[in-house]
Amino acid sequence: MFKHLLLPTDGAQLSETAILNGIQIAKDLGARVTGFHVLPDFHLFTSRAEMLEETRAQFTRDARDRAAQYLDVIERLANMAGVRCDTRCCSGAIRMRPSSELRRKTGATSL
Repeated sequence: MFKHLLLPTDGAQLSETAILNGIQIAKDLGARVTGFHVLPDFHLFTSRAEMLEETRAQFTRDARDRAAQYLDVIERLANMAGVRCDTRCCSGAIRMRPSSELRRKTGATSL
């Protein structure tokens, strides 16, 4: 059955619910998990007003800080459940490509 589950997150409440379920499935199967977050790309033209005032470097730092918070949640929940956990973060304009590449590299099954 499944030995390694990929748990993507965007920090939303729905992601956290899916993560809790994924961790429980991993625990039941004796599998490990990898928490995964794709960093948003910096855009000069955006609907997010804060992007207009930030530099690319500041935006990247803030995005990495948010990613660390999101991934810490997965790591903390997995540790509490006794599930082995790794976390990854990458950037990419096409959201499916980073997930597909990570599944290929780690052998994980995406939930």
